Amino acid sequence: MKILLRHLLIICLLSGISTIHAQQVTTLYFLENSPMRHVINPAFQPVSKMYLTLPALGYTSIWAGNNALTMRDCLFKDPKTGHTITPLHPNADPNWLKHKPNMILVDADVYVNILGFGYRVQDFGYATVNISERVLAGASINKSLLGVNELSTSAIGPLTIGANAIAYTDIALGYSHKINDQWTVGGKFKLLVGEAYADVEIKKLTILLMTMLLLLIACDNDNCEQLTAFGEGSITAAAPLLWEQLPTDIEDFSGIEFSSLISSDIRDLLKPAGMGAALDLGMTYKPFDMLQVTASITDMGFINWTQLARGTMAIDTTFCGIELEAKDYMQNNQFQLDNLTSDLSNELMGYSDALQITGIKKNKSFASALVANLNIGVDAYFWEDRIGVGLYSRTRFYKHTAIEELTLGAAFRPFNWFNIAASYSFINGHWSNIGAGLSIAPYDGLMLTFATDYVPMTYATASFENNTISLPYKTAGINLSFGLAIVVGTNQQKKSNQSLSVDNQLTISQ
Repeated sequence: MKILLRHLLIICLLSGISTIHAQQVTTLYFLENSPMRHVINPAFQPVSKMYLTLPALGYTSIWAGNNALTMRDCLFKDPKTGHTITPLHPNADPNWLKHKPNMILVDADVYVNILGFGYRVQDFGYATVNISERVLAGASINKSLLGVNELSTSAIGPLTIGANAIAYTDIALGYSHKINDQWTVGGKFKLLVGEAYADVEIKKLTILLMTMLLLLIACDNDNCEQLTAFGEGSITAAAPLLWEQLPTDIEDFSGIEFSSLISSDIRDLLKPAGMGAALDLGMTYKPFDMLQVTASITDMGFINWTQLARGTMAIDTTFCGIELEAKDYMQNNQFQLDNLTSDLSNELMGYSDALQITGIKKNKSFASALVANLNIGVDAYFWEDRIGVGLYSRTRFYKHTAIEELTLGAAFRPFNWFNIAASYSFINGHWSNIGAGLSIAPYDGLMLTFATDYVPMTYATASFENNTISLPYKTAGINLSFGLAIVVGTNQQKKSNQSLSVDNQLTISQ
């Protein structure tokens, strides 16, 4: 049972349930009446004459996942016995990661609206003001660290792994201008207020069987082979702490108390740890009524961190597993996940001494770039724009890696106040996930928007302590966006509908 629990823990981690590249909800692109659609392309103009969004409820977007692994990769039937096993079982295929990318990227992205306002300027322009909070976190792990299905005496490495996180406030001023019936252009200037930044990279890592993911299931304490890991790395951190209280050069970080860096004055904690700026640029082009081409690039910018400290680190430890019994976390046929998380954290903290941070130095400044997104779409319209079909490409530039996604979508838009859409993402869809979106405002006053790209269509059942649960089997991540906006001037019916009905009446009367 201990082994089963550890296998389940690694599956959860690899499936992206826990944690940098920004991920937007693509299906939102096909909801033309959504006020927050200009997040994707600043040239897009909301249908309503004016909109107002309130904190959190106005618009929130969430992503959590990875770029390669699904439950199907981590849980499957034993070809010899038919039982459910993980890749670490001796009967598992040792080449299960053969067709996966060399680096497994696990990340999370949270976008929360604080305040949003938009207003139509005559008939050709649209101005927007938005304040939002962004939190992004991610980790990169070499796939060779995950490809060991039995204990080995040979070393793996040297390898590189890393993790990073950033939190900042985004204050954006945008304007979209319709030049003529064919061209619309838009831009957005963003003032960025940095709150916290951290980047950890471990290089020259040599290991027998390691990473936090594998440590959970590495061995049984009753019959354990010791596992050794050693390497070196660096850490960069910025936060609104009292960095000036640190000595100029610290050789032994273990003696530093973080509580001494926290000010009792709330004004010190509210000071930005960094400031920056970014631009969004976009355009739409209609060569004729039934076709539209759109393009935008968002989050071109950086944050200059001033409250900054940098240091070096080293890891040198021996590990012999974690003792957890699944039966201890069952109460009244309910699995106590909170208790498990607490105990697991305590167990892992026991190995915190393995990571030695030394040589901390205060730096004057450090600039970190945002993750830019290149968005290109081609849309065809039918039945007086009531039905739309489009192909949408999104490319994210994460450090030295370009991550692409191609989405096919269709929308039904009979009225300005009602849009519904469906989509399929080719790379992350795994032929088992579809996207769905809805934006509805039955009357002027409120508009509800909901969109997601990965609705699982394939599930696997797992039995645990007489309980059966369904798990998404081909899903590498989840994302969703939702918002409730106050809108004014959203017509109940398209003008084309009205003119069509008049023509019909004339024809009938003849």
